[in-house]
Amino acid sequence: MNLSLFLRGFVVLIFFTAFALEKINAQSYRYVVLFKDKVGTTFSTSTPEAYLSERALTRRQKQGIAITEKDLPVSQVYLDSIEAEGIEVLYTTKWLNGALLEFDTEQELDKLNGFSFIKKHNFNFGVLSLAEVLTYTETVQASKSTQSDTIDYGYTFEQLSMLGVPAMHAAGFTGKGMMIAVFDAGFRNVDDISAFDSLRAHNRIVNTYDFVEREENVFDDHDHGTKVLSVIAANLPNNLVGAAFEASYVLLRSEEVANESRLEEFYWLLAAEYADSLGVDIINSSLGYNIFDDAVDNYNQADLDGESALITIAADLAASTGMLVVNSAGNEGNSSWGTLTPPADADSILTVGAVTAMQNYAGFSSIGPTTDGRIKPDVVARGTSVAVSSSGGGITYSNGTSFSTPLISGLAAGIWQANPDFTNMELINTIKLIASQSESADNQVGYGVPDFTKLLPKVGLEDKEIEVSVELFPNPTRAGFAMVFPKVLEGREIKLRVFSASGQLLIDKMHRINQNKIDVEQLHAKGLLLIKVEGKGISISKRLLSN
Repeated sequence: MNLSLFLRGFVVLIFFTAFALEKINAQSYRYVVLFKDKVGTTFSTSTPEAYLSERALTRRQKQGIAITEKDLPVSQVYLDSIEAEGIEVLYTTKWLNGALLEFDTEQELDKLNGFSFIKKHNFNFGVLSLAEVLTYTETVQASKSTQSDTIDYGYTFEQLSMLGVPAMHAAGFTGKGMMIAVFDAGFRNVDDISAFDSLRAHNRIVNTYDFVEREENVFDDHDHGTKVLSVIAANLPNNLVGAAFEASYVLLRSEEVANESRLEEFYWLLAAEYADSLGVDIINSSLGYNIFDDAVDNYNQADLDGESALITIAADLAASTGMLVVNSAGNEGNSSWGTLTPPADADSILTVGAVTAMQNYAGFSSIGPTTDGRIKPDVVARGTSVAVSSSGGGITYSNGTSFSTPLISGLAAGIWQANPDFTNMELINTIKLIASQSESADNQVGYGVPDFTKLLPKVGLEDKEIEVSVELFPNPTRAGFAMVFPKVLEGREIKLRVFSASGQLLIDKMHRINQNKIDVEQLHAKGLLLIKVEGKGISISKRLLSN
């Protein structure tokens, strides 16, 4: 699990609280430390190819995301100093600038006191805000699938049809060229059962790693990930077809089913850093954490503010690299907890709830809002009686937001393949815009059920009037201003009208949205102005202060 906003909200006594020390067995303990800086690192932001793959660099470049010190590996000098004391370094985290250490005895913790480079007293160090780390641009190409448009979806037809996925496949968008990482508790028998024959035959399982047991084999653990993966990746015509069956996959185990500890959130963080380095486009995570084996570590609902839970911070850090993070809302709707489980409260990810076959809210699906008032979940998909592959190779049905989430991930992969110039945030916005409640979102189903057919023949929505998020800057202004639109509205013709506070019409002009932006000439009025934008499918009113 990942840490980003956690650093802002938690004071870290080097993890002396919360998820500090975990006893792994009778002889060993695991402990997380954070370093003060990266002095001594041999890496540079000017040579990122030394620690990020070409695919990872391409993803960042096309979204205008800079390589920063956050991306640099930790200082080997610090690691060597720790290991010289007989302390084993199991993992490092570059985003948090720290390491997971293992000790034989609790007394060995005292050895940390001699290291001035360790942040000992608190973790209240700065983390870039999303406004600073997320940038938006475009580029790159994606390949269309050559798949036939006559697929027999078998048991999966209804769950895919709800999202318009058969139409997406018929248009040639099956996830080809996209890379999806699945974080889960294990992928038992994925290396053997027939539902994944196509993945194996075309070498589309590109990487695997088990962060719990520190090995590459993820095929001998829990079967939850097997079921989740089958919803996106299976290709067994007449029986089971995944929403993005031609994508490539990275299978990562970060969850230990037998225990529930903050350490699993750290494993999620490591998995996200690993996925980033490989160039993954989409993270699918059907995981969430609120209650732990040690009650001292439990989150409370006040922590659902998008910046307190460790895994929530991690999810937003992952999003800051340009990956789309798709995470389940949780299955707490009927429980005493009732609401979201982190990282579902993260503000830069796509949080997925569940509906029934009739598109009614599924009672077990966790609901929002976040404690800072944001609508969650973002969207929903079918989460009851979802057809999946069992680890034995048979077809069974499962319930939960764990299974609505991969449906949305597969849809997102197809949309991104069709629109390769989208940023991850523009992709999220587009999925909301094509959802059934795009104008009346609520905290049970968010913006509703997205439907790919609304994007046909191009980006669609021409006949539907929608409220979209438009930015004005600078605001206040002393001259002209610019309006920045979502990429989904690229090429639309709009009428721009500007009124003074007294109602005088100052500007009345037609514009075409070009490169997401409209520049407006110098204004000849001061005070509060009303900006109105109207066009086919667009109705926007904004206020601007002119000094």
